[in-house]
Amino acid sequence: MDTRIQHGKGDFMMGRKLVAVAMAVVLGVSLCPALAMAAPLEAGQVAAGQSLGAQASTQTVYVISSVTYPDASKKSGQAKIAYKYNDSGLLLSNSRKSSELAYNGVNLASIVDGGVSYTVKSKSGRVKTVSELSSSDYKSKYTFTYNSDKKLIRRVQTTYTKWAGGKRTNKFNKQNVYTTDYTVENGLPTGAVTTFELVGGYRSNYAPVAYKYDGKGNVKLIKTGNSKVAIKNTYEDGRLVTQTFGGVTYTYKYKKVQVTPSAAKVVSAQQWSIVNGNMNGAFGLLHMGISG
Repeated sequence: MDTRIQHGKGDFMMGRKLVAVAMAVVLGVSLCPALAMAAPLEAGQVAAGQSLGAQASTQTVYVISSVTYPDASKKSGQAKIAYKYNDSGLLLSNSRKSSELAYNGVNLASIVDGGVSYTVKSKSGRVKTVSELSSSDYKSKYTFTYNSDKKLIRRVQTTYTKWAGGKRTNKFNKQNVYTTDYTVENGLPTGAVTTFELVGGYRSNYAPVAYKYDGKGNVKLIKTGNSKVAIKNTYEDGRLVTQTFGGVTYTYKYKKVQVTPSAAKVVSAQQWSIVNGNMNGAFGLLHMGISG
């Protein structure tokens, strides 16, 4: 699901992109499914730099290794996205997206996306802020708010510019704000409302989005205004193996990784994020799904 923020003068379509799964699917962009794991919005603590073999206990978890889907432009008739992880099972990149992730232990610490660098502040595996490192005239900052159950309930993108009153200044001035508020029920976001506010008073509300889930905790129905998208998920051994919507079937392969129980919580949150449009904020501003 491609919800990458476009950088450039006046081009900050955050609202539609922050509405994760629904807006992307309604626009015909792919929703990437993945593992159904316990506590998908949770994140735990472990020093990812530690040797896993030296820790007291480990457990086996499955992570997406690749996704294939029909593509007539390929000689094989199939396109493939490969996922790369560090030794602790934390995602580093996928082969389709020009993004790289780096960690401080279990915590996401930096992002490079399309040549733009960001510094990330995280705690206990949950992203708190993402700040663009830029010497240009425009930059963005993202903030994430969680409820008492550690579920994401709000994400905000604030953009800044060195232009004010038609003139370039020496400091960054607030330009606009995109806010997405999530309704969370039983640990899963069931609705999202995005608003756009421009400094000076203009305000716009995007159509509310509603989500329904299957028994494994992956999105099966998305409603945006009068539009509905039904998603068929199939599983083997509890793992998602195919997903079909819009007449296209995506096939998933996995690999085993050995992690500590606390690291497994972070891996689970990331895998859920890949499936469900980063609605838990596990990758900050990034959506690392099929179209990411």
